[in-house]
Amino acid sequence: MRIIAFTGMPFSGKSEAVKIAKEQNIPVIRMGDMIWEETKKQNLELNDKNVGTIANNMRKRYGMTSGQKKQLKK
Repeated sequence: MRIIAFTGMPFSGKSEAVKIAKEQNIPVIRMGDMIWEETKKQNLELNDKNVGTIANNMRKRYGMTSGQKKQLKK
């Protein structure tokens, strides 16, 4: 199995790369999806402040790599 990772600052092209990968039927795992899910689960609006708060809380609670481990188990 090969893994291609896209990282970068906001508006650096990650979403475009993901879009192209999906168009090519390449499986995509977004680490941010679990943070968005948790934000929605807590009935919070998906905005920078709320998503950032949830992300920071999850990192403090579960560690810096917990999201990656959880997503890769799917």
